[in-house]
Amino acid sequence: MEQPDRILHKLYQAANDAEIWLDASHDISELVKGGPVHLLLASLETGDTYVNLFARGDPGMADEYLHNYAGMDFRTSRVMARTLGDFIDEREYVSEEEARASVIHQEFLPRYDIHKISGSNMCLDGCIGWFGISTKSASDEFESRHREFLKWLSPHVLNAFRIAKTQHELETRINPCGLSRRPCLKPDCGFAVG
Repeated sequence: MEQPDRILHKLYQAANDAEIWLDASHDISELVKGGPVHLLLASLETGDTYVNLFARGDPGMADEYLHNYAGMDFRTSRVMARTLGDFIDEREYVSEEEARASVIHQEFLPRYDIHKISGSNMCLDGCIGWFGISTKSASDEFESRHREFLKWLSPHVLNAFRIAKTQHELETRINPCGLSRRPCLKPDCGFAVG
């Protein structure tokens, strides 16, 4: 199986097995000679997090962004206005002047060695969602063939996010006690088996 096919296969596996997201993210970054990959899908209504990881960098970045920066990130509304799964360079919607004045760009991103960011709107119903990747260094650019691959891959990441979200919601409805993939047998939980 060729590398793009392996990555695609891993993405759809990850939708049902969260342990695979990290490996798939590493493979994406390696294939495009990129830096860190950020995958995020979290409910704005319930606070449930379906996917939230930062691969090839400090894993604490994902939670720090979600809890301390997402609410103040001026880019969020601009990303959400884009077509779902449409992979673009951040420089298309953030000016150099805005980046120079942004706490996120001047303090947060450099601390995590995040440089030229490209990504996709993954904001499914009631969620904040993002598939993003940065270059390894400030002087790097993605090659056109790598950009084309990421544009091709983005709708698949969106579909895998959709599956992961649906899987999580089904497990929560079927198993209100939170026991992963096992029937709830607690007599007082109000859930009848059978």
